[in-house]
Amino acid sequence: MAATRDGAALKSTMEYPRAAGVTVARLIRFGRRVVRNFFGNKGLLLAGAVGYNALLSMLPLAAVLLVVVSTLLDVELILQIIQLELAVVLPGQADMLSGALATFVEEREFVGGIGFAILLFFSSIAFRMLEDAMGVIFRHHQRHKQRHPVISALIPFVYIGVMAIVLFFVTLLTAILQSRPARVFDVFGRQVGFEELSGWGFDVFGFLSLIVILGSFYRVMPVATVRLKLALIGGTVAALLWEIVLRSVVWYFANLSLVNVIYGSLATVVVVLLCMEIAAVIILLGAQVIAELEKSAEAGMQWWEPAPARHESSF
Repeated sequence: MAATRDGAALKSTMEYPRAAGVTVARLIRFGRRVVRNFFGNKGLLLAGAVGYNALLSMLPLAAVLLVVVSTLLDVELILQIIQLELAVVLPGQADMLSGALATFVEEREFVGGIGFAILLFFSSIAFRMLEDAMGVIFRHHQRHKQRHPVISALIPFVYIGVMAIVLFFVTLLTAILQSRPARVFDVFGRQVGFEELSGWGFDVFGFLSLIVILGSFYRVMPVATVRLKLALIGGTVAALLWEIVLRSVVWYFANLSLVNVIYGSLATVVVVLLCMEIAAVIILLGAQVIAELEKSAEAGMQWWEPAPARHESSF
């Protein structure tokens, strides 16, 4: 009996690496399919369009959020939060962009109602372009839903409102944390300061928030019924890709980049546009992951098995 149990345990132990190898092979096969169909949908072309419109929308969006939230909280603290977020998204360019926002704050009384409406319009362009790009990715979806044009027009402004609320609470929480006295905690035998501990908390909160935001993109933006589970899967994939690529981009610009030498005064625009396009590629890749999972499910196949090809015209 003991020999039988030992043999079964040994067999079970040997099966774990084999199962892991099979899973990795399936993930690689699925990833190749996602990338192939992403290029088939002219994904880079779509990402370029989304990235360019995101470049046009970024500063107006930040200005709108600044105007809205500054009516309730300190402007300097809000600028500090925005600068920290820009430093994460746009390595090496946050100081210049936050300086432009600081100049806008000094002149904001001259904006007026018409100027604010124009800022709001330009800040919504990227969301509208992203909705169109999602429509291309999900154009073969079998469960399309009807959406009134007014709803499509309101979606960007709803997201802007949600971002304003999030910025308000993050700024408020930062102010509360900064007002607390310095304390030291024992974490697994290591002395960790309250500031470092809160930094870890913000990193975890930021990553989870990114998953939720991206998942909401995949749930709301396409004119197709995307299940919540698949939307969160796509959001998780895109968030992980963003963390990996972001760290690589930060290291590249810190150690190898010659962009300032090559482009001179245009370096900021080039870096911002490149980062926006990278972000657009990642978002659309997450959408392509969802589309491939949906195709396999609709064909009654496993997620790693490609659905039968259908003859459909390109866009």
